Amino acid sequence: MSLLGDFLEKFYAGSKTFRTVHAIVEHQWHASKVGPSRHGEIGEKKKGKKRKKPRRELIEMWAMLPDSFRVDATRKFKGTEKTRTDVSQIDQQLRRTFDGDVEVKPARETPRRMSTNMPQDYRRHFDPGLIREFFHHMYLEENGKTELAGRECVRFRGVPLPGDMLWPHWLNTEADAFEFAADITHSSLLSIKALYYGKTIEKHEVIKITYDTPIEASVFTCEPTDGGMVKTANPIFEQVSLEAAIERVPFAVLCPANSVDTDWNLQRIHYHYARAKDPEYLTLYFFSSKVDDLKPLWVRIQAVEQLEDQEKFEWEKIQSNGRLFKLSDPKTKSGTRIVAFEQNGTHVYIYSSVSRSELLDFARSLEMIS
Repeated sequence: MSLLGDFLEKFYAGSKTFRTVHAIVEHQWHASKVGPSRHGEIGEKKKGKKRKKPRRELIEMWAMLPDSFRVDATRKFKGTEKTRTDVSQIDQQLRRTFDGDVEVKPARETPRRMSTNMPQDYRRHFDPGLIREFFHHMYLEENGKTELAGRECVRFRGVPLPGDMLWPHWLNTEADAFEFAADITHSSLLSIKALYYGKTIEKHEVIKITYDTPIEASVFTCEPTDGGMVKTANPIFEQVSLEAAIERVPFAVLCPANSVDTDWNLQRIHYHYARAKDPEYLTLYFFSSKVDDLKPLWVRIQAVEQLEDQEKFEWEKIQSNGRLFKLSDPKTKSGTRIVAFEQNGTHVYIYSSVSRSELLDFARSLEMIS
């Protein structure tokens, strides 16, 4: 059997290979867009934009299985190093933000609780459940042996299968291939490189690692810094009814007019709390009643304009029924079009891969209901 075959046989056997791990990972990535997303483009990106320099962060992580994890991610902001800390234990999760506040939230109660409570940076290298997802969506090909951080590793290449379901917070979506280095003794990925036409566009690489050494329990705590405070973390979003959405937000909510014959049905609404640079907003999810049309459509509604999108996309202006619509069309078969407009101080963004005429018809049907 090949070296990769030996590794995969041991990996899929599911045996525990370590009780504790302490690792330092170097993460580098291109801040500018390199190529098209495998999952389809969203909008038409502006061309000729100045390329940004690659970014770098140093990630230090500790784990004491089965339920204690800590990840410190350090990067530079305008020449000053700042660190974000994530601590996960069986009963709660803590995050110390770059500003020094500590956000507290209870651990998620799900059938796969331990995987979902692990920090994402840890899962990418050490969680067998997530690594199996990587392999499930790729062709794998061995590339020999290597040594990394003092560990003997098997190198192999992974090419995503057509229509892969690898989420962007797992692995780079612009990559057309990946190169891995896996610890032969322990079921861990010590190097993950995202490639585009043979060039590395993002990498997560372990530069130091120890297994099964004692870790003090105090590692899995964190306190506020820089005058920060402890506060309860808001969820990223909350599913709400239409009536509750109207009551909660300070801006108008829009839906298709009752007088308009439409195939689109409102399925659910998410209220998103204000976070960092993002204001509070609503996302309304619509699905077509046509049996042969499974393309979703979603609407983002908020009180302020998305200035970053105005600068990032090319926009075509369309005047219709006394309203000004802006359309950004990637002009690709699998791409997602965007229609944007403003009405009485409410900013609306509609996303879907349906035809531009159908998307504009939907935009014209929207009217204020609050």
